[in-house]
Amino acid sequence: MNLPSLKNYNPAPILPHKVTDSIPFSSDKIEENFNHFSIDKDQESAQTILKTIKMCEEPAGDGEVKYCATSLESMVDFTSSQLGTKQFLPNYTINRAKQIDPAQLSSIFDRAEPSQI
Repeated sequence: MNLPSLKNYNPAPILPHKVTDSIPFSSDKIEENFNHFSIDKDQESAQTILKTIKMCEEPAGDGEVKYCATSLESMVDFTSSQLGTKQFLPNYTINRAKQIDPAQLSSIFDRAEPSQI
């Protein structure tokens, strides 16, 4: 079985909730965000950040619960509030294993870990 490397490929630190609460993530204050993180507004990453913030500002669709987490803590808090905290540990029995050629696999995501804005 091939497991993804646990090495952090994203050099950006995960900011604590106290820090992200002090940053006004808003398209109205995007210049302030760019200055805070020393990002040139002409960089590709700046456009990605702006697009992400604008997506977060859009209203949720019908029947959708939407939340844009700005820190790991806020993501965990939101997830816990939606899913609850009751532990569910199902029992699994593995009857057999079959080796699969990695060339036959496809992935939806191009990163091994979630990334923050």
